Amino acid sequence: MFERLMQVNATSGESQEVVTARKIAAIVATLTDDTTGFSKFDHRTLPASFPTKLIGYMHGFSATICAAWRVDKSEVSSAATRFAASCIFPFIEAHDIDRIVDQIDSATEFSVGREAGLADGESYVTTGRRGTALIDLLMDQRGGEATPESALSQRETCTNVSA
Repeated sequence: MFERLMQVNATSGESQEVVTARKIAAIVATLTDDTTGFSKFDHRTLPASFPTKLIGYMHGFSATICAAWRVDKSEVSSAATRFAASCIFPFIEAHDIDRIVDQIDSATEFSVGREAGLADGESYVTTGRRGTALIDLLMDQRGGEATPESALSQRETCTNVSA
């Protein structure tokens, strides 16, 4: 699913910033998909604002990894968000993802998701383990249905990948 994110710079002719964004997106998309897969959420039953929250989450997570890797170009975290979101939400058009990502400071739903992404990203870069903010976000959208603890413990530890 995420192979296209990991194109090699020499082969693709992409800039180092784009290659870094793809690496970050692969981490974010994999961990997001892993968590949402365990929750077995059905996007058709979630509120319309949930994709905006989830894209905000991916933006916050990407920004945290950028900070940890000392990537100081803000367009890298935005590009990583766009790449990750296109994998998680293949049915959303690229211009709609761009519109959501461009609303960083104005959309409440985006901000709620971003805060959760910052929290989980911080947990990931400091401990190599997933945080629980995305799970909390999913539970909030599903009316408090909890994800079985046994399902989370199987993949709780993640490999911390650096640039």
